[in-house]
Amino acid sequence: MIREVYTCSEIKDEINTFYNNGSLLFSYCQSYIWIEALEKFSTGSILKKMHLGKLIYFLVYQDNNLKIIAPLLIKNKFAYLLGYKAPCNYKNFIYSEKAGYNDFVELFNYLQCNYGIIKIICDRVFDYDDRWFNILDNDKSNIYLLKSREKYNVQLNYNFKSFDEYFSSLSKSTRQNYRTAINRLTKDNLSYSFIFSNDPANMKLNNSITLKDMFLREHHKRVLKRYYRENINNNKIIFTIKRLIRFIVYHDSVKDTINDFCDKYYMESHDKNQILACLLIDQKPAAFCYGLISENGQRCNLHRVCIDEDKYKKYSPGMILLINFIKKYSEQFSIFDFTCGQEDYKFKLGCTINEIRGIDIVLNPNKVLDSSVCTKRRESTGGDISIVKMYTMYVFKMVA
Repeated sequence: MIREVYTCSEIKDEINTFYNNGSLLFSYCQSYIWIEALEKFSTGSILKKMHLGKLIYFLVYQDNNLKIIAPLLIKNKFAYLLGYKAPCNYKNFIYSEKAGYNDFVELFNYLQCNYGIIKIICDRVFDYDDRWFNILDNDKSNIYLLKSREKYNVQLNYNFKSFDEYFSSLSKSTRQNYRTAINRLTKDNLSYSFIFSNDPANMKLNNSITLKDMFLREHHKRVLKRYYRENINNNKIIFTIKRLIRFIVYHDSVKDTINDFCDKYYMESHDKNQILACLLIDQKPAAFCYGLISENGQRCNLHRVCIDEDKYKKYSPGMILLINFIKKYSEQFSIFDFTCGQEDYKFKLGCTINEIRGIDIVLNPNKVLDSSVCTKRRESTGGDISIVKMYTMYVFKMVA
């Protein structure tokens, strides 16, 4: 049996049950707090809904036991895992450790029959959470095709005996730049300190600039930089209605929905698997980042590294913060995951490129095993609709 709900608040208890019993490897992207924040981001405005699609949570039951929660954005015969186009580096299903092949097949049949879905896009799934992939990789009925896409993250595999050994492994220029930054602070009579908090919601900073302000300003710059990079080619502005709408959607996110995302998760979270790290220079925040714990506490995903470039850029606050973050938690984590961006500073910290899973689940329009799930489309149309016909019409439309 499959049930649809449209807000995560309706299934808060179910998500928390999966998340807290340890069967999800403590992946933060499967927590209720994270899902709630992404939902707010993805449905925060009419333009968002038009651009990203309709959000539906599909709940798969077997003998009255919940097996899978699939948070999907439905748009134009495609389904995207929640987190598509959001400030979210990883995405995943929420599922029980007892979920099996038949449970996923039932979900695929339902999506195909009732929504005409031809592809489910699972972008940047954790590389260590391969249980559901192994389940689907054993398809013998030609119901779907798993299509892998090359996706990478950048991570530091911490296998050093001590922090001194790690620091010595960094390049000579990196070590010198770090010492130079510290010396500059001393020379300019500036004090510095660090905050490492597991409860950022209760951390008060009475300063002229808040962590939230830093977050929004940094994200705003990234959005503008991405837009100009995508739309300016050979000094000629490429203008299309689609790209203009996309820019408006993202720009609106900076002012509105990203504000909600920031409030809901980063600033108001009480998630035990979150770490806030902040560098204070003269008691004012100069840089901060978030460490999100997953893989049963073995991995720390570093998110949203932001610095106050206007005042403290010459002191390399980001480098100072990250090196001391690694030092602080070097005995706790074996992997420091710097997510998907390939900025230079990550490699200066000793990170390497690591391949992760990017999977497209392409559904076979000729293989619907259980016609009993095709109820919604019958009711809405007054009769059966051929999946093959829908698929053919869609392909013809795309070609045209």
